[in-house]
Amino acid sequence: YGNRPSTLSSDNFETNLKAIESVLEQTYKNIELIIVDNASIDNSKNIIKTKICNDNRAKLIELSENTFVSFGWNFAAKNCNGEYIVSLSGDDYFEKDKIEKQINYMIKNELTNSFTWVNCVDDNEKIIYNHHLDKTFNKNLSSFELKKTLITEGNTLCATSFIFHKSIFEKYGYYDHRLLQSQDYDLWLRYSAGKWGKLSGVIYPNYDTVVLRDSFDFYTGGVDFGFNNPS
Repeated sequence: YGNRPSTLSSDNFETNLKAIESVLEQTYKNIELIIVDNASIDNSKNIIKTKICNDNRAKLIELSENTFVSFGWNFAAKNCNGEYIVSLSGDDYFEKDKIEKQINYMIKNELTNSFTWVNCVDDNEKIIYNHHLDKTFNKNLSSFELKKTLITEGNTLCATSFIFHKSIFEKYGYYDHRLLQSQDYDLWLRYSAGKWGKLSGVIYPNYDTVVLRDSFDFYTGGVDFGFNNPS
């Protein structure tokens, strides 16, 4: 099936290597790690280079000018060589078996995309139980209910949790790099709208959105979004 690339956006996270470690230590080994340093002004680049120097799966791309987060992420995604794209910010991290379990589920069910539920953690990596964002991101919704909720309630999906087939970006575009916030929500709306027949309202099965009711992601100070496991 080729590589399952991961992307990581970094901006002044010189002391936080947890994100990189959580990718390189995945139980799923057939990965590619593209790290974009968004013109950081601390020692991030040197620390990253030292961390990945002995792992040929990892590559650091240095931007000459600081940009919006979405531009850096798009730059990383467009430099991926594999079939699937995973997103990770420099202050978040994954469970060790996230990619293996999520990719296997997608292949088994012939899915082009999936999200998961998430854990909200503090700066000491301790899970914050019953965090108020749990009610936003860890919902038990069908694909139809999820689409409706995106319109009526706003974003209920965490960018850290998704795995998308690369063809989705080729068809619907990447993050809008002009947006400082909600660039992920903007993409979810474009993607969700594209899954519906314009007149008939038919949902094309291979574009259904699936949320796994497992928490494979850790979102610092907030919550990682997740998809419901269909039942």
